[in-house]
Amino acid sequence: MNRIIWSWFLGSLVILAAITVVSIWGMYDNGFLFEYYWISESEHLISGFALAMFYSSLVRASAKGIFVWTAIWGLIWEWFEYILSHSPFLLAILNNILLVDNYLTSWPDTILDILLNFAGAILFILIIKKRG
Repeated sequence: MNRIIWSWFLGSLVILAAITVVSIWGMYDNGFLFEYYWISESEHLISGFALAMFYSSLVRASAKGIFVWTAIWGLIWEWFEYILSHSPFLLAILNNILLVDNYLTSWPDTILDILLNFAGAILFILIIKKRG
């Protein structure tokens, strides 16, 4: 039976929660995420890393397994984000909840976000391999 690595589990949850707070705050508070685009891209890199850490904390998996699991979740999230920004009905709901009126993603942005998620997972895998 696998033992949970609690430091990785809790650390990954804290990182993912912080990213969520910054994302919501960044869209709501005058949209600073749109002005400082590098913050959003950094979040995608860090979230790939945190997702890989989360999965690794729960399951003893190979590097390939860690990458595939992280990639699947990254792809699901980016697909959701793209659909959300291109659906007038869903966009209206988001606008009413967060008072955001300029949330729109493009294919190049979506592809970059996916690649950054992958890079975050690879970075985590390289770090844990180096640790042995």
